[in-house]
Amino acid sequence: MNNIIAINEDFSDIAYDTKMPSYVLNGKRRRIVIIFKKRKWSVMKIILTYFEPFGKRTINVSDFLTSKLNYPRFKLRVGFNEVKEDLAKVFKEKPDLLLLFGEAGSYEKITVEKCAHNLANGLDNYGVSKVDEKISDGLDELITPLDLSHAHFHIGLNAGKYLCNYAYYLALSKGMNAIFIHLPYLDVIPNDLMLKEVNEIINYLKEAN
Repeated sequence: MNNIIAINEDFSDIAYDTKMPSYVLNGKRRRIVIIFKKRKWSVMKIILTYFEPFGKRTINVSDFLTSKLNYPRFKLRVGFNEVKEDLAKVFKEKPDLLLLFGEAGSYEKITVEKCAHNLANGLDNYGVSKVDEKISDGLDELITPLDLSHAHFHIGLNAGKYLCNYAYYLALSKGMNAIFIHLPYLDVIPNDLMLKEVNEIINYLKEAN
């Protein structure tokens, strides 16, 4: 290799071809070898979930918004028992990044929830009622494993006590790289702006994780 001049493109996984032109330098014949890195492209498998309408509402913002995004999505029913069945199908897909979406009528901005709590409360669409019940025998709080340290979007610390928090806790308890994103009602933020902000959040999560 002492007689080889290597032009390295600063790629890894060295691959070179010695059948390259040569020339004489300082009385020695030297061969030019161009070294490239065999790029390792990996595709991140991203899955979205959204909720059906709950109560007397006719639409769930999470359904509307995720339908505008170019990722596979799964519907979650607003039921404590039903959501377990729906999430089991999602978990089988083994996503690299699981983004759970839900709506929060009291919110004025898109909020990325950092943690889920081991607590369930409320009446679901299928007649099941819970009053401050534990979701499991696990920890009182589970924190997303995703890196939010350099995030410029709004981060929340309380996903509530209803099905949003319930689904989020179940996902984190299964070791998913999951995050929950709460959306305000459609009349709070213009649709195009909400879509733009969500895409920015997704891009951050893809790059940071």
